[in-house]
Amino acid sequence: MSVKIIPPLNKGTVARISWISRQLDNCKKKEETLFKIIENDIWIEANIKYAKVNLKVKLSELDNLNELAKGKEIQAFRIVLTNDFGVRFASNKKFIELIEKMILDFYEGIVQHMTNWSRPAPKLERKD
Repeated sequence: MSVKIIPPLNKGTVARISWISRQLDNCKKKEETLFKIIENDIWIEANIKYAKVNLKVKLSELDNLNELAKGKEIQAFRIVLTNDFGVRFASNKKFIELIEKMILDFYEGIVQHMTNWSRPAPKLERKD
């Protein structure tokens, strides 16, 4: 599961990483118990301008993203939830139950609390 989030494009790389970190902290505050269940399976993927490969780090290693993205422009973030179903993947019924639960947990714990940045409206200057 993944969701794409647009950070403030009028800020630098460090500010964009701080912004996504605050967004995820907000998710954690609003859905604390659910977030704790899924946080070990969350990855942050940074979409780097003109790069062939995006930077991808685990949520617990988000601080390392500053080092990896130094001198690069982040255009968007993708919050990815992965899950290893193991042998349960082979069972049709169990797989559907797990996917349904995963979708609901991902939406409730992350997606519903995320907001894209939007460019501020231009200001008019009057010349008298």
